[in-house]
Amino acid sequence: MVRRRRRRKAPVIAILVIIGCAIVLVIALVNIFRLQGEYKHVAEVNKKAVESITEPAKIDDGGGEQKEEFKYNHEAALKINTDAKGMYRNDGTQTLLPVVQRPDDDDHYLHLGFDGEYSRGGTLFIAGEIKEGLDASHVIIYGHHMNDDSMFTKNNNYKDEDFYRQGTNDTFYIYTPDVLREYKIFAVYNSDPDGPVYTINMNEEELKQFALECAERSMYNTGVDISKASQIVTLSSCEATDYNYRLVVQGVLVKETPY
Repeated sequence: MVRRRRRRKAPVIAILVIIGCAIVLVIALVNIFRLQGEYKHVAEVNKKAVESITEPAKIDDGGGEQKEEFKYNHEAALKINTDAKGMYRNDGTQTLLPVVQRPDDDDHYLHLGFDGEYSRGGTLFIAGEIKEGLDASHVIIYGHHMNDDSMFTKNNNYKDEDFYRQGTNDTFYIYTPDVLREYKIFAVYNSDPDGPVYTINMNEEELKQFALECAERSMYNTGVDISKASQIVTLSSCEATDYNYRLVVQGVLVKETPY
């Protein structure tokens, strides 16, 4: 009797596995290219926004000398976006971005660019419930943590005290329609999304006590004098290692320079 050889299925299975892996690889590459395209779009939207709302200017350096700078053009900003409130600048993290506010709607600008079109990085926005906007005693500004280092991602550097101590990394600025405000960073820490750091509508004494409590939570002692705090700005983004928490960087107002 002649025995028939059984056909081996192994080659067929191997081919199917290879095809499956190839499909997964193609999908992964498509997603990578898509994300890269979206990150590039975020950079382009932000660059265009900044170019549209700034203009050359001379600023007093505090010693009687004029230095070449630029100023925020609020009228130009309002023509593009009626929710425009000002502009955020941090030379240490090389961040320069417009700031908006949508009353009582903190979801509106999560993925909406300054131009009103979709943008993965969204726009920096002030908490909607803060009625006084950039003039409030405690201003909370939200921004995304992005994988391409855009928006508030580089605030993660402030968890390193050595970074904070370098040059002018301890300072950020807010451009309002009328003045340039300078802030000294006095606290850096992680917080729950609903932690006490998100308290608003404080009077003068409550704000000073709030500043002390925030300084105590800081990852390190900055040494910044907060005893006369008149305004605090909180920069809030997702924590890089755990998106269930927020990374908080807080600055106290130290100087105002009219345009």
